[in-house]
Amino acid sequence: MKIGAIRRTGTAGEDTIEARVEWEDAGRPPFDLHFSFLSGDVPAADPNAFLIAVFVAALRDGERRIAVEGAICPVLRDGLRAAAAVLGSWYGGDRRMPALEPSEGFRAGYPPAAGGEAIFLSGGLDSLDLLLSRGAGLPREHPAAVRRAIFVTRCGLFPDEPQLAETGARSERAVRATAAEAGLPLTVVSTNLLGLQGSLRSFALESHGSFFAAIAQLLSGRVSTVALAASDDVMSGLHPWGSHPLLDPLFGTSAVRFVHDGIGIKREEKAARVGGSEPGRRHLYTCSFPLPGDPLLNCGRCEKCLRTMVELLVAGALAESETFPRDVTADAIRSLPGVPSYRRLDYYWEPMASGARRAGRPDLADAIDERLEANRRAEEWERDRGWTGLLRRLDRRWLGGRALAFRRRIARGAR
Repeated sequence: MKIGAIRRTGTAGEDTIEARVEWEDAGRPPFDLHFSFLSGDVPAADPNAFLIAVFVAALRDGERRIAVEGAICPVLRDGLRAAAAVLGSWYGGDRRMPALEPSEGFRAGYPPAAGGEAIFLSGGLDSLDLLLSRGAGLPREHPAAVRRAIFVTRCGLFPDEPQLAETGARSERAVRATAAEAGLPLTVVSTNLLGLQGSLRSFALESHGSFFAAIAQLLSGRVSTVALAASDDVMSGLHPWGSHPLLDPLFGTSAVRFVHDGIGIKREEKAARVGGSEPGRRHLYTCSFPLPGDPLLNCGRCEKCLRTMVELLVAGALAESETFPRDVTADAIRSLPGVPSYRRLDYYWEPMASGARRAGRPDLADAIDERLEANRRAEEWERDRGWTGLLRRLDRRWLGGRALAFRRRIARGAR
């Protein structure tokens, strides 16, 4: 793979950094990758950002090298080697570390900035909790204080779908209001980086963190650290995921550390803190399927909305929300559509059944249990499709699962 022709372009109110990405082994067409700052800021022309952006795709597609125009930070070089090992241990396959060939060698670029920290804001529960908790109590002038927010819009995977345009517009509205009330300057970034992934599944499982880490490096020279909110927690078990405490810090450089923050906080704690705050009450936005003309910011019908509403209800905060309907019904939970298995419905919903019972809503708890059971049956059916599924069913029925257990022992021994 080659990353070259790194250049800056600009129009009124929009400064853009672009580069040409060319595959050498995967047979994919060239890709003009861009990052645009829509907020009056100017992105740093940092080759490290482009290397981070393409790395997971190059690793997955079997590129033998990544030739980069410019100098690359040696801290990032070492981090990418470790990231390749982590992803390989999770997902297998032939994920050999590509040779890194920067035209100007390996050297640190911008010195660490004294501009404090930045955080990514999306308007959702995790990012609002990060805003409320990270550096809480520090004066604004402290080197570790959060002094900037970053919002990513128009990501470029499905840019022509009106529903996604509506989602982006509502999310940006919520984030702008939140940042303004917190007194934080807001950097708004647009990119077509998701076009390198091809699917939301690969983005979620492999490159979620590197996507944001690439954008973080565009602030080289202005901030020293950029934090991304954790979407998982230690208490529930940290599963392989594209944004992970093992993975995200590996995409930092000597100029900008990239931090994965929040794994020690349960979702119920986040819901209580965010739901009881002014930003949470007035601006919390999680919706996947908003419709133009809806009076509330969130639709209250999609899976993410209902999940957040139950979390807020258990925390005693739903009745005060200005962005969600004020109640949840058991029928709405029972009629939730199926979600892809990688979305891990059980992680989010299983703890809420006991929480709903504690909150005096056994009707919701029963509906959650029924929905989770239906989801488990659907996933089991999906795994058992085709001839491999037939063999698994026969093994369970006639051998009590011993054949599959033996196969797993052999596989572990071979590793």
